[in-house]
Amino acid sequence: MPSIFINYRSCDETYAAILLDEKLCGRFGREHVFRDNRSILLGKNYKPVLWGSLAKSSVLIVVIGPKWRGEQPDGTAKIDDPDDFVRREIELALQIGIRVVPVLVGDVPNLAAAKLPPSLAALADCQYTRLGNRGAQHDVARLVDELARSFGTSDRPDEPPDGAAAAVNGAVAAVQLARADATVGERINRRSLLRNALAEAVAEARLGAVEFDERRAGYTVVMGTAVPPARVIASFPRALNAALTERNSTLGPLWKVKVGVHPDSVEGAEAIASIPVLDDVLRQASRAHVALAVPDRLYREVVEAHARVIDPSTFGEAVSGGMACWIHVPDYPSPPRVPGIRSNESTVRDAPSPPPIGGPVFHVHGDFHGRQIAGDHVGRDVNYYGDGYRR
Repeated sequence: MPSIFINYRSCDETYAAILLDEKLCGRFGREHVFRDNRSILLGKNYKPVLWGSLAKSSVLIVVIGPKWRGEQPDGTAKIDDPDDFVRREIELALQIGIRVVPVLVGDVPNLAAAKLPPSLAALADCQYTRLGNRGAQHDVARLVDELARSFGTSDRPDEPPDGAAAAVNGAVAAVQLARADATVGERINRRSLLRNALAEAVAEARLGAVEFDERRAGYTVVMGTAVPPARVIASFPRALNAALTERNSTLGPLWKVKVGVHPDSVEGAEAIASIPVLDDVLRQASRAHVALAVPDRLYREVVEAHARVIDPSTFGEAVSGGMACWIHVPDYPSPPRVPGIRSNESTVRDAPSPPPIGGPVFHVHGDFHGRQIAGDHVGRDVNYYGDGYRR
């Protein structure tokens, strides 16, 4: 079986490298696809692993986005540095005759030999493919099929057994700054602060190792394949809301973010985070810093299936931007009533109060669902409230 090496710059369209890695691994097997962050074990001397894997490869895929050259504030570019690893990997592949496939992401212009270091000039002559901003999943599938045909392995592998799909793709969260009156400088500063808040939220939610990719509207966070989507939905928005609440209390003006979660697609997560109703919700929810949206399928398969840890009554159904989805605002019993959102009345029980419990009697107002009231977990003599406090 041929081996495939993915070459990319960590600050440039990382999501494309991750997506390629996932789909190539699903077709050819993880042992036949090399991507540094996944393939090199912690503590290993990376140089012999890196160069040894490249030397054995049949194909080098070069992911080229708008930041591929690595322009620096002083006007220089990383690609012009002879010690740049992205450059050195391509140079070695060209020198030893490895097939090189440039993958242009989005609207990046075609490569021009005159604008490349002389040692990379041949890269401009390699037949390229392109991943569109709106059709990346389709474009990646086409690339994988073309590689399989060139390897003589065009037949698709057997369908994985039930539950095995989770081993290929991890959940994706797209986090975007909500519309706000701010100068360009203020928005740049907010993006930097948002990156720190995201890292804190990922740690608090126990999501393990994730990959961040800076996008035009904010960031994408790609989870590991072992992280269940239920944990992402239940823990990440609440942890991010807490991190932003702390920062807003010390940094002045309130700023808010929209979060879209998709089970396996960067494009899907970004699309749902961009729906207009989330901006309307955040304007109405004065105390909230985060509004979450999940597609209808994820709500049915994850939220409703994990009602003991995710309270469905705190979600509202909406159709926005042509998509059916469900909206949730951390620490709110339900999303604010704005046009396009319908409260989740299907989860409201007839009983107006919880059944008798031992210990002191607590009066907690809200919709009752199982052992939860408006997202708060009810114990015997201690109540665990949705805002994290024990009372």
